Amino acid sequence: MTAAEKRKIQRALNALRKQRVILKESLKRIEAILCRLPIGSRERFELLAVRDSIVEALRLNAIAIRNLKDATCSC
Repeated sequence: MTAAEKRKIQRALNALRKQRVILKESLKRIEAILCRLPIGSRERFELLAVRDSIVEALRLNAIAIRNLKDATCSC
């Protein structure tokens, strides 16, 4: 692996880490809002769906970070 490729992977890792921070902040805000919404309301169901999407994005983000780290260590 060339030095340029390693720098490219490092930039991708940094972007994924920043994305992870943003997603976690969004998740915290959603959790705070969910506490104020009535159970069974349409808004609550929509926010729960958004929360599920963010949780899935965090899961995929972790996989991407792990895969990129593995790629840099195996070369």
